[in-house]
Amino acid sequence: GDPKKAAEKRAAAVAAHEASLRLEPNQVTELNAAAEMILANAADVAGLPRALSYLDRVVELKPEFSKAFNNRSVALMRLGLDARQLAQPNIRPIS
Repeated sequence: GDPKKAAEKRAAAVAAHEASLRLEPNQVTELNAAAEMILANAADVAGLPRALSYLDRVVELKPEFSKAFNNRSVALMRLGLDARQLAQPNIRPIS
């Protein structure tokens, strides 16, 4: 398919998930889905910290939601960080 159209569809999906989150910010499935859509767009490097914050919120709200841990690992890899670095308080994701 057309990569530009696919990116536009992912951006629209992220916007829809974020609209839902404005109404109810603690929906773990919406938080995870928004993060997945951001992660699916390899060109959206600027969105990675936002995706990571959504996934951190999922883990906080529902630690048994294993898919969020996997997606969080993907976000960290894309940011060039790993869990050991984030455990150190003076190292944060690049924004």
